[in-house]
Amino acid sequence: MQVIYASRATRPFSDRDLVLLLQKSRDRNRRHGITGMLVYKEPTFLQVLEGEAGELEPVWRDIAADPRHGQIVELRSGPVESRGYGEWSMGFFNASWNGCAALDGYTRFLDLDFSPEGFAMAPERAIAFMRWIRDADMGL
Repeated sequence: MQVIYASRATRPFSDRDLVLLLQKSRDRNRRHGITGMLVYKEPTFLQVLEGEAGELEPVWRDIAADPRHGQIVELRSGPVESRGYGEWSMGFFNASWNGCAALDGYTRFLDLDFSPEGFAMAPERAIAFMRWIRDADMGL
């Protein structure tokens, strides 16, 4: 099973907050056989989670009820033939870094509507972006 969602953080996340969130998520995911990736671009989270339905559904319910998330939009949910992020207990990409625009080959993708509402109108854009990060193995 795979769940992809976008949400708006209800408060700013510092680098330390993100590290703590990742540590907790990776530990939980290893215990439950869940894999995936998290992208953060202040104030938006974009995440894909994969695992057996019996393990993934309670984790997804916990995330949806977490007060740190607001405006949660489920972009995709359902069975998949195989995991697309099977090597990562929780891959991570921080798209908030302001130096990105100075990098050679910078893409304007992150200048588009990177919000739960924007992704709800074009879920395929979120899915393509996450695959691009996965396939580029950008610091994961």
